Amino acid sequence: HVCRYGKPVPLQGVHVETKVADMAAVTQLTQTYYNVENDEIEAKYCFPLLESSAVTGFRAEINGRVVEARVEEKMQAKQEYSEALRRGDGAYLLEQEGPDIFQCSVGNIPPKALVKVTITFVHELKIDDKSGRLLFPMHIAPRYCPTDVSEEAFFPSPEALTYRPPSGCGFPNDARLTFSASLQMPSAITKLACTSHPDTITGILSDSRKGYVRLGLGMGSGRCVGLERDVVVKFECAQFHQPRCVVEQAETAVGQDGTPSPYGSVAMVTMVPQFDLTELPCELIFLVDRSGSMSGRRIEQTKAALEIFLQSLPVNCAFNFVSFGSRHEAWKSESATYNEQTLSEAKRFVRSMTANMGGTELAGALRFALERKNRDGYARQVFVLTDGQVTNTNDMIDLAQRYRNKARVFTLGIGSGVSTELVAGLARAGRGDSRFVQDGEDVRSQVVGLLKRSLQPSLSDLRVQWTLAPEIETEVSTQTGTGGGDTLMEDPKPQDEEPSKGIASGVMSFFNPSQKNAQNEANRQKTPFSVTALPSLQTAEGVHQAPFQCPPIHPGAHFSVFGFLPKGRTLQSVTLKALAPEGPIEISLTPQPISFVSSEADVEQNKMFTGALHKMAAKMMLRDLEEATSFLHPESGAVQSLDLASRVKQEGVMLGMHFGLASKWTSLIAIEKRGGETAEGRELPVFIGKEYKPPQRVVPQPQAPMYGGALHSLNMTANLGAATTIGLECGAPSGGSPMWRTSGVSYSAKAEK
Repeated sequence: HVCRYGKPVPLQGVHVETKVADMAAVTQLTQTYYNVENDEIEAKYCFPLLESSAVTGFRAEINGRVVEARVEEKMQAKQEYSEALRRGDGAYLLEQEGPDIFQCSVGNIPPKALVKVTITFVHELKIDDKSGRLLFPMHIAPRYCPTDVSEEAFFPSPEALTYRPPSGCGFPNDARLTFSASLQMPSAITKLACTSHPDTITGILSDSRKGYVRLGLGMGSGRCVGLERDVVVKFECAQFHQPRCVVEQAETAVGQDGTPSPYGSVAMVTMVPQFDLTELPCELIFLVDRSGSMSGRRIEQTKAALEIFLQSLPVNCAFNFVSFGSRHEAWKSESATYNEQTLSEAKRFVRSMTANMGGTELAGALRFALERKNRDGYARQVFVLTDGQVTNTNDMIDLAQRYRNKARVFTLGIGSGVSTELVAGLARAGRGDSRFVQDGEDVRSQVVGLLKRSLQPSLSDLRVQWTLAPEIETEVSTQTGTGGGDTLMEDPKPQDEEPSKGIASGVMSFFNPSQKNAQNEANRQKTPFSVTALPSLQTAEGVHQAPFQCPPIHPGAHFSVFGFLPKGRTLQSVTLKALAPEGPIEISLTPQPISFVSSEADVEQNKMFTGALHKMAAKMMLRDLEEATSFLHPESGAVQSLDLASRVKQEGVMLGMHFGLASKWTSLIAIEKRGGETAEGRELPVFIGKEYKPPQRVVPQPQAPMYGGALHSLNMTANLGAATTIGLECGAPSGGSPMWRTSGVSYSAKAEK
């Protein structure tokens, strides 16, 4: 069993099993807890998920009994959990602590008992150019808290402690990871690999639309896998990037809360656009994280990325670097024009960079880049290269959103444990794009892609037109939709377009790989560059779009949008329209039905995939509410009044309860009624006392061995409640900050150099 500081840690292992069908990935994450003590305990474990994940299920298994969770309003769920603890019942609570951080609480684990909790979540598959990418975060890295930020604002309750795993392979004292993935795509899989773990077993079946990935299964004891590294699976699929619109029939007439469903079917538009517009002169400002946590291979990856940026910049641009740590400093007071001399100077500067600037004060550097006056005649593009380990994420996102009409923000998240909320949210708020690279991963393709997406002007007046078929008097279908064998959907039949040469006359297409811009071809010998779109509030009457404001569209970058259809209505067509400097640009798509259930799959798998698009769309609506970009908000990022905040919460609770999702406003709660005997025949105590709580065991966060480079000793104290304070020694970066915290626990720390 795992022991930390003389106290057993009950988490024994984590198994991740994911099934990918077309654009949906459904995952079951099983955490195994074992109480080696002689008394009942409460276990708490904080773990990360992608910020786009929709948590749809939660169940616990103990002594052969399975308890299914239900969704409740967050405070109600907390109250029920606390009352169950006092009664001596088994209590299981899953809460969203942040968009990419969840906490599992397992209460009253009997002595010598084994408990398995299984969390089910669904998320949309992301495409990098023509490659699909599955990312599964495995740990939460320590987050730096700025000196001017109140810890109570970010850490209202204790959650998880960070630690560094023992050296050597196998990590015998840490929880172990096993991972299994199966893929079933609409067309042939041509490449499949797990880029994060070299010992992974992968394969493509004789039916080339299917593949599998296995990690930590069937390996010898000396090749165990720990939780210190994220899992990344990449694959390529023939025609995966084609534009298409798919429709999933209504899941059920009523929601999980028993209320009538306000929506019918859900449509999803997905594509990787291919088009080319005339580039404009750009001013590119690179914000470089040089905090202590970036030392080691991360700063080397960052320097490699910057050199690729420098070699790829066009001649008609200006550029600058802003390094940040506990302070920020610019390479030059004003951006430099790109030429042979400045390129040579910049290369020398980049090669001299080290991670020696202490903490992670991103705010000052971001304000420096966004607030200063734009260079005349140049469009400003801001790039943030960071491991994303800050606590004031919302402040950074708000800042990017405030200046989104003045500068676009592109982000590159570097390393395991990076905050997907910060990296993805910052780019989304700044109308840019985000990419992630793992420790040691080649950065070239991600860097080139980001640069392509930054050098072209934004589209304006982007609209999605949802055209409903005429109403027909017929019964509304409440069936899930049938699956024919293992066929998920037919190969897409995108509308053919004639190539446009140079500046468009007439209408260009969002998707035409042969469409080139003559001016750009004269300026460079590169692949098509990128475009961002302004948001649109226009949707067809009766269709609820998610996200409510259209996300940016970039050539070569995955674009998707959902539409909830009115009950009993069908979708006739979808048209995307926008206005580019060269003229209008659009594409029309004919909807095709899709079902993720299969006659070859077992009942449990089909249950997991039932209503997958509905849940992904509902998660998107919840994110709109959290980021103040929903249909309730008068303008993007509007400050919420008390009345508006109450209405937003009401809408969030309704969505979470109806679709059975964990969210900012809802949690999943399961209660195992006790009062008789356990399977071993022991009488279970029933505690009557408002103040009773079993001893709490907090599962520490694993930390990558290379995190932060050379580690220094930190003397820290962490309050675990009930006036219990423990001392610990853990790694921290050179020149570290005066305050380090991981989600939910703060440490006053003094570095010993």
